[in-house]
Amino acid sequence: MKRRRLFKNLRREITFMIIPHHSTQPLRIKLSVFLMSFLVLVVSGMGGLTVFIITRHINYFQTREISKNLKSKNEYFGQEIIKVRGLAADLEEMEKEVLLLLKLRPKSPKNVSEYQGQGGGSILEDPLPLTREEFKQNLALLKEEAKGRKENFTTIKTTPLIWPTEGRITSGYGYRINPFSGRREFHPAVDIANVSGTPIKAPADGVVFNIEWDRMFGKFLTIRHREGISTRFAHCGKILVKKGERVSRGQTIALMGDTGLSTGSHLHYEIWVKNKRVNPWQYMCLKMTDDGEEKEMELVKQKER
Repeated sequence: MKRRRLFKNLRREITFMIIPHHSTQPLRIKLSVFLMSFLVLVVSGMGGLTVFIITRHINYFQTREISKNLKSKNEYFGQEIIKVRGLAADLEEMEKEVLLLLKLRPKSPKNVSEYQGQGGGSILEDPLPLTREEFKQNLALLKEEAKGRKENFTTIKTTPLIWPTEGRITSGYGYRINPFSGRREFHPAVDIANVSGTPIKAPADGVVFNIEWDRMFGKFLTIRHREGISTRFAHCGKILVKKGERVSRGQTIALMGDTGLSTGSHLHYEIWVKNKRVNPWQYMCLKMTDDGEEKEMELVKQKER
């Protein structure tokens, strides 16, 4: 019964009348409900298909543009990595020369030849695109390289390398005749003489460990540097820093004087390595002179007196 009624309704016709302005005869179009429903479904399906195709087309162009941008960025980062590798290699060679000159042992960072990706002799070469993993590996190696460079430069900054003051050496490290007792005794320091008030400078970055008075050394202070290295400055006329203060290479820490057991204004300069006094002359590689605020360093020949 319900089917008959449904088929009867689908067979029902609907008349559309189109009345033109230039004719008196109207145009009549009869369509069944079934045909009307079928046409509506067809038009809706075609509309949905059209929207789907247009959307996919737009997504395709967007994806292609994104891919193009990513490829461009990948090529850019590849070229930048080649440049950084070249710079790292240059820095490594310069660093080796400086450390060799200063007789310091470098910490060994990653060799730049172990980086992934294409490249090599010239930064003008077109590198092949790096994969995500290769880029991550290169980035990690560059970070390790930078860490190694930083450690080496920190070593240079915290190693005594400069003359602590201006003047002439009156007593070297080793045996000498004691000017007070007249006996041959070991002198574990370098004495540098100059006029009273001559600036005494920190030979490297460090922390003021102590400031004391001693009957023999007079006013003296000790600075701790890296890896068990300390420097001591005795017979000071005036000390300009405080215990626990951080000092930088070239900073004026005291003024020369003749306090304690002294024959005249001079600096008694000691270097301790792992609680043992060593020859300071081995560490007096550079002279620092002040020219206004400009500081210049010049190489000094390392010859034992």
